[in-house]
Amino acid sequence: MNMTDTEMHQHAPDPWQPAPSSWYAVAISWTLVGIPLAWGIWKTLAKAAILFK
Repeated sequence: MNMTDTEMHQHAPDPWQPAPSSWYAVAISWTLVGIPLAWGIWKTLAKAAILFK
């Protein structure tokens, strides 16, 4: 049985669509990077504010 192109695209997974579990890994990774980054920016701005008083 031969499938048409349309039928093949309906059944084949999209290779460019990431798995749902990869989004969790991205969120966790950004959290691990974002918290120290935000802390560093906060500390830098707090010390810079002292200089400009």
